[in-house]
Amino acid sequence: MNINDDRLMDGYQLTVVLEPDTSNPSLAIKMSPYLENYPMPFLCGDGTRVIGATCQSCRSRESSNGQNVTTGFFYVEGFPIYMNYSINTAMSNNDTGSSVMLNGIEGYKRADYIYDKKMSLIWDLNGNVSLDSVRSSLNAGLRHQVVFKDRYGYIRSYPVDLFFAFHDDSPFHILTQAIVLPSLFFDPLRIFQLLIEKFQDTDVIRKQNFAINFKTNQYNTFHKIFATGTVSDGTGDADYKTDFLRVFAY
Repeated sequence: MNINDDRLMDGYQLTVVLEPDTSNPSLAIKMSPYLENYPMPFLCGDGTRVIGATCQSCRSRESSNGQNVTTGFFYVEGFPIYMNYSINTAMSNNDTGSSVMLNGIEGYKRADYIYDKKMSLIWDLNGNVSLDSVRSSLNAGLRHQVVFKDRYGYIRSYPVDLFFAFHDDSPFHILTQAIVLPSLFFDPLRIFQLLIEKFQDTDVIRKQNFAINFKTNQYNTFHKIFATGTVSDGTGDADYKTDFLRVFAY
């Protein structure tokens, strides 16, 4: 683990603060200099970097064939790249329905990653936290974020969609928010494999403003997670037991 994975495990949220280089023609932005930021509610730590995904609601458009296409962004803390993606919502998870443009971050004058600790721990698989904390947060109308280690060892932090806490003290379970992302978010190390195949030298990647367009499969962020650590990820694979699970309220 590194400090960024530790932050994810402690319930930190991540926002990227950007200052585009509006004089750079590759960005095609004819505007006065400005700042922007993107909250990234879907986070994945690979032990070295943190990959954050924005919600798709940031932009939506209709493709040339009349199908609805949603778009969004990945930003990578720990490596100078970002990705904008589009999802063909008519495609199934097994189809190659995602288009990804992988870009060098050099098109920005500034890209800062801001961690914010605004959440309170209400459940820890390995800690001394009672169901009373869970019930109190639900009764207070709070929102929730779940952080867990997946079957491949990635640390994931996802917003909770539905929370089921039972009166008979049986283990609660939660459903994460379900959005469709490119499968690179499922296996983020593939991002860096693609870059190495293209450039061979990571120093070149860090110094260039580049763009690579490719197609990929889709990944659904839906998970069903039990207080006991059992996780169903909706892929059709067998359920698994995680050894790290925390739930936060805010």
